[in-house]
Amino acid sequence: MGKSVYIAEKPSVAQEFAKALHVNFKRKDGYLEADEHIVTWCVGHLITMSYPEAYDENLKKWRFDTLPFIPGQFKYEVIPAVKKQFDIVKNIQSMDEIQQQEIIRMIENYFNTTEYNEKCKEVILNFNNNNCNLENFISRIFYDKDIDLKRDKEFLIEITKSNSGRKSIHALINYIEENALSIIDFSQIILGVLKSFVDEEYNQENIYFYGDELSKLVVALYDETEGKNELEMKKLASECLDIWDKMFERQIGTIKLLSKEILDR
Repeated sequence: MGKSVYIAEKPSVAQEFAKALHVNFKRKDGYLEADEHIVTWCVGHLITMSYPEAYDENLKKWRFDTLPFIPGQFKYEVIPAVKKQFDIVKNIQSMDEIQQQEIIRMIENYFNTTEYNEKCKEVILNFNNNNCNLENFISRIFYDKDIDLKRDKEFLIEITKSNSGRKSIHALINYIEENALSIIDFSQIILGVLKSFVDEEYNQENIYFYGDELSKLVVALYDETEGKNELEMKKLASECLDIWDKMFERQIGTIKLLSKEILDR
């Protein structure tokens, strides 16, 4: 059974949470832990918006001719007095899987907001680099339609190449189909996913489990690009055929049926 994680505003509130649960907690460095619960805290705010001089040293002194100052992209920084607690929360390598998933679920709530989207993506990529399980997160942002392709394209290209991203391939297909979106708009993301599957020899089990989904993607993208005169479309169609060749060699997906479909086009 997994542990429930509670993140309180400050230590005193965390203590009240612990009392209300009526179980025995052991105090750790920055959190309280019991058999089925973890209670930690943020000491008020852990980060704050940067002062104007972080953007431009000339803004350190306020003048009427430079006010109001509204940056295009807000900067944030850790409050020095609570840096230790920030590092405890941030250092995901010291978290168990339950703690990681609780933080990820918090990030989901802020992912599709203008204020916090970039910070959310930064944290998720940090989790990804530490091999955390992001399968549910990636699936949910597709199913909940929290994606803005223009805003999140580079992030999606990176995240869908991971093991968690590959396992979320059905969510990607469902998102494109449900929203009647052009598969060409997602071509870089789709090609990244396809190449990450077919180019990695050690990924045998996942390849064959998701073979039909991969076949569906490569044929759909080929359909949209084959026969087009634009150089970019010809290049995409060629890449689809290169991937298909590799899938054919390794017997991935519904080979006979889809080979016939491609030959008939």
